[in-house]
Amino acid sequence: SYMTVYDLHARGNERPYCICYISQDKNKMLLFFEDIAKAISKIVTYIHRRNYEVFLKDLKVHSNLLRKDLKVIREEGLLPNSLPPGVTPESAVTDITSHLQDMSSIMEDLDEMLCQLNNHSMTSSSTHSIARSHSESLGKKTRRFTKRTNP
Repeated sequence: SYMTVYDLHARGNERPYCICYISQDKNKMLLFFEDIAKAISKIVTYIHRRNYEVFLKDLKVHSNLLRKDLKVIREEGLLPNSLPPGVTPESAVTDITSHLQDMSSIMEDLDEMLCQLNNHSMTSSSTHSIARSHSESLGKKTRRFTKRTNP
């Protein structure tokens, strides 16, 4: 079973994983395939739910740090030599504000998805359908955010 988890430190904010069951006994795999597949699906469902919670927490911490940076920039200003070449204090403020807007949108999506997941039983089918309905827009937003933060 392949899956992707969200991670602020991963390339594109997404980290792919593969979960598999390996056995030397071919008959065991054939006899218990459905049970093994269900067990792996439960594991993936649990990992996804916890990942959404952890990713949301990480985003909140990161956005709080950005807000503090933005406050310092606005109140104290930035010395031109503390910025990379070609970056002005105004463009730094614009970039940080844009990052915060992207993060806010991603956090809203995650909050909504977690609310929906918490209102459903922990079945893999409900988790997959809820996650699938959000994953495309969430993926686009995290990729756009990553492009801005890692040019």
